[in-house]
Amino acid sequence: MRMRGVKPRLGQLSSETTGARLEAADRRAAAPCRATGSGGFTLVELLVTLAILGITIAMVGLSVAALEPRPEAEVPRRLAEARVTAIRTGAPTTLEFTAAVRVTFHADGSATPARIWDGAAYWRVDPWTGEARRE
Repeated sequence: MRMRGVKPRLGQLSSETTGARLEAADRRAAAPCRATGSGGFTLVELLVTLAILGITIAMVGLSVAALEPRPEAEVPRRLAEARVTAIRTGAPTTLEFTAAVRVTFHADGSATPARIWDGAAYWRVDPWTGEARRE
C-alpha cells in the first residue's frame, strides 16, 4: 500500500510501521518489569508493618502486666483481713512482714502502730482505728 518513492511526512506513518510499533509496545507492557522491584516489599510497607507489630506487642505487654498482682494492693488487703479476723474472733491477730515489722490487731479494732514498705510506698497503721493509710 505504500507508494514507491514517496516518503511519509513527519507525523504520518504507514500502516505497516504503525502496526509493528503497536505490537512491540504490547509486548513490552505484557513483560514483567524488573525496574519497579516487583519481587519485594517497599520501605513504606516494611515501616507500616513494624509500626503495627510494635503497637500490638505494647498492648499485649500492658494487658499481661495488668494480670499480675500488684504489691501495693497486697499489703492493705492483708492488713484488712487481719483486722476483720481479730474483730470477729475476739482474739488478737498478728501479722509479721519482716523480723522488725509486726502488726497486732486487737478485738476492738485497734492495732500496734507500724510503718510498712510494700516496694512502692509506705503504709502506716493507725493505732487507734487499725486502718492502713498510704503515706
